[in-house]
Amino acid sequence: MRLAGGMYDLYDKQSSSWLERNKMYVRELVKNLVPPVNFWLKILFKSNLKNLNQKLQVCWVMFLVRYISAGETLRLKLGGSSTRD
Repeated sequence: MRLAGGMYDLYDKQSSSWLERNKMYVRELVKNLVPPVNFWLKILFKSNLKNLNQKLQVCWVMFLVRYISAGETLRLKLGGSSTRD
């Protein structure tokens, strides 16, 4: 995912020490792995979406985006490179 790669590259260049880079990595990974429960509740109970099916679809997309971003961050940490087209 381009956003995860860009953020990873930015923090990697800005961090002066190994410890700072790894703290950023863990922070981003945890942020993406924690389910967005508040977002889901807001969509399910206070959304302008018309029916339950639409609400569940939006929640599913948010879930996928978060976990794909976490996977991309992990791939970059394990030596992958961020792709640019």
